[in-house]
Amino acid sequence: MGDTDGVFRLSFVVQLAGRLLGWRLRPQEGDHLAHLFVRSWTTHLSRIALNEEGQSTTYARLGLGAHKLAGWLAPQLSADEDRVGILLPNSTGFAVAFFALQLLGKTAVPLNYGLAPKEVEGVVRDAGLSTLLTFAPPPGRATNLFGSTIDHLASALPSLRIHRLNDASTPQSIRKAPPLITLPLLDASTPAAFIYTSGSTGKPKGVMLTHANLVANLRDLEQVLGFRKDDRILGVLPLFHSFGLTAGLLASLLSGAMLLPLPAFHPRVVLETIKAQSITLLELVPSMYRSLISFAEKRKGAPEAFSSLRLAVAGGAPLPHETMERFKALTGQPIHEGYGASETSPVIAFNPPGIPPEPGTVGFPLPSVHVEIRDDEGRPAKEDGEIWVQGPNVFGGYYNRPKESSEALVDGWYRTGDRGRWDQGGRLIICGRTKRMIIVGGENVYPAEVEDAVLRHPQVVQAVALGQPDTITGESIRLVVEWEGDLPQGGPTVSVLSFLRNGELLAPYKMPKVVKIAPIPLLPTGKPDIPALLGNRDPIAHGGLAG
Repeated sequence: MGDTDGVFRLSFVVQLAGRLLGWRLRPQEGDHLAHLFVRSWTTHLSRIALNEEGQSTTYARLGLGAHKLAGWLAPQLSADEDRVGILLPNSTGFAVAFFALQLLGKTAVPLNYGLAPKEVEGVVRDAGLSTLLTFAPPPGRATNLFGSTIDHLASALPSLRIHRLNDASTPQSIRKAPPLITLPLLDASTPAAFIYTSGSTGKPKGVMLTHANLVANLRDLEQVLGFRKDDRILGVLPLFHSFGLTAGLLASLLSGAMLLPLPAFHPRVVLETIKAQSITLLELVPSMYRSLISFAEKRKGAPEAFSSLRLAVAGGAPLPHETMERFKALTGQPIHEGYGASETSPVIAFNPPGIPPEPGTVGFPLPSVHVEIRDDEGRPAKEDGEIWVQGPNVFGGYYNRPKESSEALVDGWYRTGDRGRWDQGGRLIICGRTKRMIIVGGENVYPAEVEDAVLRHPQVVQAVALGQPDTITGESIRLVVEWEGDLPQGGPTVSVLSFLRNGELLAPYKMPKVVKIAPIPLLPTGKPDIPALLGNRDPIAHGGLAG
């Protein structure tokens, strides 16, 4: 009983300390993450907020930790230091660091640890960071991934203050620091976070998201998805990306639910976590779903692992119909697809629970979001056109990039650069990126349409359709695929074209001219690395921390 008594006493002390601190704080009603965080953790003191590798953290401990870190960090920041970087994996430490910065009234800048060290340096310079919260990575793959980046930053930016939160002395110093007992002014128009775009269409840009932006999207998601206090949300989407940050970290910890952070995606680890931790809400990008399905289909008893699941959602890239069908066959659950962008905090539209999702659509716009389909002149389009978005979730611009900001934001509307149309039921259909659209003999071909058809081939695991110059048609379609199993007789082009023709899956002008088998590099967000596939730059080097 000794150990149990000790744990009980510690838990009681933490809850008591939380109650005492909570009485000192006066969170106000309004759209500010710091005030919402205090209201959440003081309301749910004894509930489990995070469960990381079997180590549980209550809301009381999370709240005390964030206030302690904020109290320790406050005297070390200069008066004009508005932004602080976070270079941490999905973890309890990330949550504590993010909310500590909100309590201090600072802008959090989560950094993509999957980028090459020089690329991370570029983001640090672009954001004008003077302080970085990170960790001394444990031995193994984490050291290989994080160690070189942190060392490079220390060498290239000697003025950058790098705080390794788990080194020999820092944890003890944080514990001794008095907790922050003040809250920032209730100003929802200030930036809560800079989310740097993944670089799928060029150099990363800092998307400035205010408290009002993020809270508006959270409230819409709450209305559509109905987050529950007993939800157990898998947190494998990168928290430096808006999908993982909003729909994962913020949605769970501001609603009293439990987040189970995983530092990287690995199908075995994800499947084991879903089963062992009774995950109720699964949030993945399509490439993760495909890998998870392929792994689970080969494992005996895999369908039972998903028995606790009440909702599976997808976003970040088009969801192939074939992936939806396989997941439904495996688990009995549909995948509800949504659509968004970092610039919209991020969700724009969603196939809501309770209504069978319509394959090929991303659902209805969220309650406070307005969507219009416009032609190249900015007028309402008769059929398909560019997707324009307006609402309280739309960002205020890119940091220090007035030209790009003015191009993306027109009279309060965000031009997504995506093309779409409406179905007869009012659901949004994404046709593809405007810049990736392939024009074959004057006809528009959307890569997503070709990729969806090709992924029905039983040996194609991943596919990306690209445009290439063609002397006859202007452009033709080059297809890059990842292949499973033996190579086909006659080559991949013959096999894929025969499959598409026999199935009557694509019109003749949409058929690929060349099919190449090659590894498809992915961005850390799970999207194909299009600039690398086009040969515009080397693939972004990144790896996992698990598996």
